Amino acid sequence: MESRKDKAPRHQYRALRRPLEVVLLGPPAARILDLAGPSEVFSRANEVLAEREPTSRPGYELKLFSIKSSSSIECFGGLRILTSGRLQALEVHWDTILVAGGRATWDLPRNDNFLHWLRRASLTARRVAAIGSGAFLLAEAGLLQGKRVTTHWRWAERLKKTYPSIVVDPSPIFIRDGKVYTSAGVSVSLDLCLAMVEEDYGHEVASEVARRLVIFVYRSGEQPQVSSALLLQGAGSTRLRDLGLWISNHLNRDLRVEALAKKSAMSVRNFARRFRQEFGVAPAEFVLRVRVEAACRRMEETHLTLEQVAGECGFSSAEILRRACHRTVGHAPSRFRQSSGGAEA
Repeated sequence: MESRKDKAPRHQYRALRRPLEVVLLGPPAARILDLAGPSEVFSRANEVLAEREPTSRPGYELKLFSIKSSSSIECFGGLRILTSGRLQALEVHWDTILVAGGRATWDLPRNDNFLHWLRRASLTARRVAAIGSGAFLLAEAGLLQGKRVTTHWRWAERLKKTYPSIVVDPSPIFIRDGKVYTSAGVSVSLDLCLAMVEEDYGHEVASEVARRLVIFVYRSGEQPQVSSALLLQGAGSTRLRDLGLWISNHLNRDLRVEALAKKSAMSVRNFARRFRQEFGVAPAEFVLRVRVEAACRRMEETHLTLEQVAGECGFSSAEILRRACHRTVGHAPSRFRQSSGGAEA
């Protein structure tokens, strides 16, 4: 995610006593969650802020427009959503610009009017963000050159090949590089917009919004797109799926393949073969991912030392955890603490 120096000072925008203007731009066949997620987060943020300061103005003013300058957006799946007006009449001065993803966004006919508007608007915007395949539209406008970006893991290689000047990292759920944000899309739009609310109005407001959306915990950008939880959901065997859940809840136990095979009442060879068939990774790799993800969450949520987190999550030392984190997510575990604003490890 971003470095400390990139972060906006907390609460500064509340002092302005005016809403932050957010424009959400939808392409044809837009993904519904790419539009609904930001709408829910910013609307709930307004609700929370109004309860805390009843006399103040809303924290956000969100408007929806089609990149085709039409009066509605037909989403992927057939749902049609009315827009706030037509893009051709839209001013260019916005605090935050969000470009949603859609089905095969990279194959859309080139829209020079939209790209010209986007380039002009990005000059004065505080934040410009792409949700999922919306990254292709930012790239086509020339806004991602030399930037470290992400998109949905299915389209990362296509983005990299189409725009070789972009540094594409398919692992994180979202990335901030300067004032440009890119994300994996779909449900990650919630995490991305919650991070924006935290930047603008602080951790307490963002956490309350997450609770109202019944999100157990919202994730920092450095969380991986393909997590152990997603691997578990893909398992067809109830027995192995239950074992995966047991592993997640017993990180301090002996989780070597021999111990897991014994617990599953299988031979080591048969267990290893069945496990790889179900999860797509070897048992040792799955255990490593689960432990690293748990350690990263603990770094975000607590003030425990790196040594304490390592012990809780089944690593023999902080150095072993560092190496595992570098191998799995590409950077040190302390980066998760920095992105959450907690104390250094």
